[in-house]
Amino acid sequence: MRKAVGFLFVFLLASLAIITTSSGDETVISHQAHQTAAHGPLVASCAVCHAVHGPGIFADGQDLANTTVCDPCHSPGGAYDGVNDPNIGAKGNWGSGVYDTVSGGLLQGKEKWCVGCHDDDPSEVNGVSAPNIAGDDASFGYYKTGHGKHGFEQAITCLGCHDPALMHVDGEARTYAAAADNYQAGYRLKSVDSETPLEIPRPILPFKAEHSRLCFSCHDSTPFLNFDNTDTNFRRDVNDSCVALDPLLASDRVNMHRYHLVGIQRLIYDSDFDGVSPDSPPSCPACHNVHGPRLKDAAGITHAPAMIRTGELIGRESEGSLNLEYFINSCPDTTTSPTNELFDATGDSTGGSMIYDPLQFINRWTRGGVCGMCHTTVEPYWREAKNILSCETCHDGDLNASHTATPGSDNVLVFAAGQHDSAMIGDGEIYIACINCHTTNLFNIHGNNCTACHTGSTSPYESLGGNWAGGCQQGGCHTTYHGEVSDKHNEVTDYAGESNCLLCHGSWSTFTVEPSACTNCHAAYSPSDTTPPVTTSDVQPSYIGSAVIEFSMTDNGGKVGIGTFYSQIDEDAPEIGSSIVVDPVGSHTIEFWGVDQAGNQELYHNTASFEISADTTPPVTSSNAQEGATYFNGAKFTLTVVDNGTSGVKTTYYKINDGAVQIGTSVVIPATFGTFTYILTYWSEDWSGNIETEHNVNFTVKSGTGTIRLVWWDSNTNPAHAPDCDYGDWASWTVRRGGWFGPVVASGSGDACQGWDGIDDISVIIGNVGYYIRIDWVSGDWDDQTDFPNTIVDTPGEVITLHY
Repeated sequence: MRKAVGFLFVFLLASLAIITTSSGDETVISHQAHQTAAHGPLVASCAVCHAVHGPGIFADGQDLANTTVCDPCHSPGGAYDGVNDPNIGAKGNWGSGVYDTVSGGLLQGKEKWCVGCHDDDPSEVNGVSAPNIAGDDASFGYYKTGHGKHGFEQAITCLGCHDPALMHVDGEARTYAAAADNYQAGYRLKSVDSETPLEIPRPILPFKAEHSRLCFSCHDSTPFLNFDNTDTNFRRDVNDSCVALDPLLASDRVNMHRYHLVGIQRLIYDSDFDGVSPDSPPSCPACHNVHGPRLKDAAGITHAPAMIRTGELIGRESEGSLNLEYFINSCPDTTTSPTNELFDATGDSTGGSMIYDPLQFINRWTRGGVCGMCHTTVEPYWREAKNILSCETCHDGDLNASHTATPGSDNVLVFAAGQHDSAMIGDGEIYIACINCHTTNLFNIHGNNCTACHTGSTSPYESLGGNWAGGCQQGGCHTTYHGEVSDKHNEVTDYAGESNCLLCHGSWSTFTVEPSACTNCHAAYSPSDTTPPVTTSDVQPSYIGSAVIEFSMTDNGGKVGIGTFYSQIDEDAPEIGSSIVVDPVGSHTIEFWGVDQAGNQELYHNTASFEISADTTPPVTSSNAQEGATYFNGAKFTLTVVDNGTSGVKTTYYKINDGAVQIGTSVVIPATFGTFTYILTYWSEDWSGNIETEHNVNFTVKSGTGTIRLVWWDSNTNPAHAPDCDYGDWASWTVRRGGWFGPVVASGSGDACQGWDGIDDISVIIGNVGYYIRIDWVSGDWDDQTDFPNTIVDTPGEVITLHY
């Protein structure tokens, strides 16, 4: 009975392992999203979606492809199909998910994931209907009258403002309440440089840029804060009598953005729409609907003025809309606004007036829209349209969009495992955060060179898909960095003599390293730094083949400097980078200099001359993979390259069978169960463009396990010879690998009086190293020992039967 129970327990464990492996790995991301993730509905139990019929069956008895269980929450109707759409539908993304597990942002191609639920046929989760953000996607909505209306939706995605890590579904139709002061959590807004994104309710103080950090992380704050700035899109240049107003005279209130934000310091804005009383001075969302307002419900209306909201942060029904419209003004200003009352290429009106519907003023807090909260008269309004896709016209030369990095997991490997201190037990990898050495201001760290990120369709900025989370290693930015740092630190440390540990460690009695210790060797960033750096290079007098020249910088008294390198070859245009490659054969002159993080440029540029001779000899690559050899449980090979060029090898390529070409000198074959034959093809290229002929090596890899079956007598074929309790039949065994004193890989025993059947299967890893089995056994008055030396199990799934 004991044997039967043990077998059943093992069988159940094995079955559970199979279920977990086959279904859990494919759906773990989506299950977590539904059950525990902040951006999910936090479903209470599996029964909310699933029936008890079996894995993959939903509550309606259907599989994933046919179920309608997803429909209420993900909404297949409306402008965006949140269930079946191949890009943003719940079913198509069930296995892979839509969020980047590293950055937390949406994956490329999934930027419209949110509007699958937030459209004109919204989802309903936990009794709450999702706000209609996308609208009908025809006359209004985020991509028609909101920030995405210019067809550049990837530049400003939902996660440009919202933080998916904050609670999404809480059962409240409107989470924000002014009394709770929870505007950020209520609207899931992301922090800006770890600071509050929008201070709403606003304090009764003059408006400051930090009150709307989120808005001013993209928009220039200057036109909103300075009364004499006429770049604002909301100003009055003439009064109601057509008399010109002076923008340099504060009392004329030409800049109406500034007046509403700075000049009004009283509670006139009901920020939580509770219909009770105003709770805040005006702020940006008091008047603007970033998600896109509905248009005026009238014939011929095609424009939504400056994302003016309708009283909500979402598009509302026509009976509750603000009903703003542009119309011809009787006092056009053709001096300050020469294009007044014309329509530009974007379809926006460039002038007119705003007017509210007086009938809505009866209940001004919930139906009065924006102007109706305060005004009962027509307000003149003019502006000059700006092309929002142009950096210069948007930022007016003052690039105040978010250019502050927030490095997260982008840490630098200082010491590789086992390279820090050989006397240290468990010596592992040691990292340091980027922020310890680098300023987070992108202008300073990139030498005020905008083109470093913003040039071309394949620029680092374009690779981000419009969703920069502040990391240094996102998209096509710094995909690799400081790969040489571990070796460089090893060059200046003396582990054997332990003579310079205090360069990093504060004392002999502590293992901690304070970030300030880095300044013992490295120049720290300081905005008050006025000392220019000193740049050097490894340029040589002569080269065979292309010259690869690398630069280094010292700063602030000879310490390791950080900054931007510039170099110029002959009469070519200057280039930016920590190295430069020169190809043409002949004589050359190089000029190079540096700019540190504080913007200090090297006073005197460095120059050097060098000669390049032709290199027509390709590199030679070899491998430690042996032709016709058999490897067990995966394999790892190293490619070694030599080249006669001064700068060495540029790239080593390889491919496995007919697979994709890969780059590197380390080749890894996974330990996939079974026997497989492979062809490794490899070759290299040097800096002069010489490419060697491909090399091929054939080999076999066997991976997996086999079985050593120990059989008492011939009990596997003759049950009469099974162990007998009357004789006290008993045995114990030990299996070692590689010899009689090798490591024990298995051991066990059997007793006929405990139901032992005399057949024992031992699973072992296959290979060309033998197993040594020793069995001690007793039968009646006879006890003995049986040895099986050097038993080879070298085929996946093989069963070796040994009788004793």
